[in-house]
Amino acid sequence: AVACDCGSALVNLTIMDGIEAKLVEDGIVVSFLSLMNQREDLAELCSCGLFNLTCVDHPYMYMERVIKAFVSLASSPLGVVKHICAAALCNLSDVKPIRSRIVEEGVVQVVGLLARGAEARTRRVCAIVLHSLASSRNCRADMVSKGTVQVLYALSSDVDTITLHYIASAIIRLAMDQQ
Repeated sequence: AVACDCGSALVNLTIMDGIEAKLVEDGIVVSFLSLMNQREDLAELCSCGLFNLTCVDHPYMYMERVIKAFVSLASSPLGVVKHICAAALCNLSDVKPIRSRIVEEGVVQVVGLLARGAEARTRRVCAIVLHSLASSRNCRADMVSKGTVQVLYALSSDVDTITLHYIASAIIRLAMDQQ
């Protein structure tokens, strides 16, 4: 009960705008990951708290800790955690100044891992992540070298037309890159 209350209190802190950097600096990411490791039943709650730290328009100090946390959470066996992870990466892919950084951190491989055997809604979010990242010219060559085409190919077996639209659009963006 105490761990659950602590997790809820931490999640409530992450809802506040503008204090993300301070929370991360003070160790909230480590706290969430520790709670998740100790209590699997708190994984969704803690993932939501980490997700809230990605609901920003601009990068902030220590954001790389949040990125690394989601890279590590991609191997979770829980579908709900994988979906939250994909949604967080989607948020991060919309923050233009950090797109190159998240590609460097291995988000392409992470998206491939998240999409493998995932629910349709998670696969759609994965396609959107790659689509967003491909909109930045400075990311495209690195994305291709890190396996984006293979991930998009794996996603292309989807029957969801919206997912297929994002896949096609991402491929077109990647093909537009002047090599």
